[in-house]
Amino acid sequence: MDNNGTAPRRPNPRRRKRSKFQRFMQSYFYVLLVALLAILVTVIIIVAVSKSNKRKEEERMASIAASQSEEAERLRQEAEAQSLIKQAEVLAAGFDYDGAIAILDTFADNDNYFSNQALLDKRFEYITAKEAMVAWDDPGEIVHLSTHFLLHETARSFANANYGGTYKYNNITTVEFSNILDSMYSNGYILISVDDIVEEVINEDGSVTLKAKTLYLPEGRIPFLLTQTHNSPTYVYDNDGDGKRDYASGIAYKLVFDEDTGKLTGEVTDKQDKITHGDNNLILILEKFIQEHPDFSYKGARATLAITGKNAIFGYYTNPKYKSILGETEYNKEVDTAKQVAEELRAMGYTFACYTYGNKAYGKLSQEEMQADLDSWKKEVEPIVGPVNTLVYAMNSDIAGSDEEYSGSKYAALTVAGFRYYMGFCDSSSTPWAQLTDSYFRQGRIIINGNSLITDPDLYKGIFDAVGAKDSKR
Repeated sequence: MDNNGTAPRRPNPRRRKRSKFQRFMQSYFYVLLVALLAILVTVIIIVAVSKSNKRKEEERMASIAASQSEEAERLRQEAEAQSLIKQAEVLAAGFDYDGAIAILDTFADNDNYFSNQALLDKRFEYITAKEAMVAWDDPGEIVHLSTHFLLHETARSFANANYGGTYKYNNITTVEFSNILDSMYSNGYILISVDDIVEEVINEDGSVTLKAKTLYLPEGRIPFLLTQTHNSPTYVYDNDGDGKRDYASGIAYKLVFDEDTGKLTGEVTDKQDKITHGDNNLILILEKFIQEHPDFSYKGARATLAITGKNAIFGYYTNPKYKSILGETEYNKEVDTAKQVAEELRAMGYTFACYTYGNKAYGKLSQEEMQADLDSWKKEVEPIVGPVNTLVYAMNSDIAGSDEEYSGSKYAALTVAGFRYYMGFCDSSSTPWAQLTDSYFRQGRIIINGNSLITDPDLYKGIFDAVGAKDSKR
């Protein structure tokens, strides 16, 4: 305080001068703040838009991928459907409509099965065709045709000094067989197997009973069975017993595997030992015909081949006597190849039957003689072709008349040998007949040979045109 009691005044402090930045901030702070906020909002919007676009692109790509996946699945399903249809058509061509439908139904687990119109149309087609089929329930109405091996080069066959007459009488030519197939196909015939008309029923006690089986075919189609007998006659292979295949009179005596295709073909040898191959026997002609006319074979049925064992099987020296002639190594090759041919034939649908071991007349033999022949067949032929349940009688010699039922020791021996099906003769009649019991099935065969073809063409009336089938070279 001063002397007057008054506090002294403090001098006013000097104001600091503001910097340019401060003046700038004071003037533009809010502008900058707004700008920063705008930038921030813009960045946020850009990021959001970018994320949205990325998500949309991902969704678009996912949609494209899903669409492509759906299209790929649709194409896969369509390819699968077409593949199943093609497989089904093969079975349907042989009137196996149940099998064809079963193949189509393997597609049934797919949700799109009932939207695939092609599958549905085929399924309906087969169901409709099946419902329109006609029943054949009497085995006695079924025609069974039978023929020996075929003559291929007929000029050589008929001119053969030793067997020309036999050939003309007993055999037909490859031309005649082809003509017969054409005629039968035109008449509505279709090849079946014995399993299509007779079935084995296993009883509760384990025993087996044979019963007629109903066969269903389209209206106008007529079933028949086919057997080829005398597949290995001595004079076709080795008449002089030297182990070499003789000039075979124009007969395709051997089945071999084609080197290029691996399929079976027939072999013919001429006088100069020149070998040719081709469709020159019953099996190969039948195969070609069925390929061209798949509806000629019911469910893939083929002929029955009735085999003897006295000399050779399918043209191979399987008789043990040739072991010493050919040598063990070559003999074993013959047997092994015959087994391979048998396996291939089974895979093709052919069945085998016993034609006796030595072309014997069982009806005229004693039981002991018949048993000896059976034992030889079991020992030498069965290991090659496998077990068989069918006996085709040779030499027109059954063990009982067509008006009798089987009984006795001979029948017992045949039963023990495993036979349940017996194919005899139709007694020079074109009327088919059959005999079915709980234990066996017996059927008559209508024999096609050169003699009947020429001298008794009416024997085949209604089955095929015998006159039209005749080979012009006969």
